[in-house]
Amino acid sequence: MSRLWYNKIQAARDIFHMSKLLEAGSTMMTRQSKLLELIRVLRNRRAKPASENVMFMQQQISALSASLGFGVINPLFAIPAVYTIDTFGRRNLLLTIFPLMALFLLFTGFSFFIPLETHSTACVACIALDIYLFGMVYSPGEGPVPFMYSAEAYPLYVRAYGMSLATATLWFFNFVLSITWLSLLAALTPQGGFGWYAAWNIVGSVLVLLFLPETNGLSLEELD
Repeated sequence: MSRLWYNKIQAARDIFHMSKLLEAGSTMMTRQSKLLELIRVLRNRRAKPASENVMFMQQQISALSASLGFGVINPLFAIPAVYTIDTFGRRNLLLTIFPLMALFLLFTGFSFFIPLETHSTACVACIALDIYLFGMVYSPGEGPVPFMYSAEAYPLYVRAYGMSLATATLWFFNFVLSITWLSLLAALTPQGGFGWYAAWNIVGSVLVLLFLPETNGLSLEELD
């Protein structure tokens, strides 16, 4: 902590603050099953939809990650999140990027209207560009925020269980998307498939608006 701060007084302040948070968390521990407490305790029930919603929306990237160049864009544009998550806030960040993600997914779908037989270069270029633009807004927002938010949403004594449930939600829907994507394309065409997931990003915006209180800069007591 001394290496992170300019002087030892600031480091001591943070260590004291952390010890008090751990004390507060330990006083909330009971002999009941922590899994049951995720359901029985109102504060935990309110944390659950918030953390589950952002994890549910987070897995969409798997359908696009194979595109050329995405592996470069994703980590590169995740760097701004180091700044934006604590300055812009988790909620405001998601409310901003979800509509943009929907827009770029729609553009990707619209690109398939370009006849591939006669304008193959233009079609591929538009699809790639729109996917890259999607990645540029996804990476600093819905990429890192769900993991940070899910860890913050629960009190310390059930945090491991809540975070485990949130991560399970992420990988479950990752699996669902992976096995349904090709069938979706066949049933709805690429335009309909990308439009379907664009619509889910609008749903994500509504879920954030209704169920995602801001956690940035709040202590454990303030979150309670």
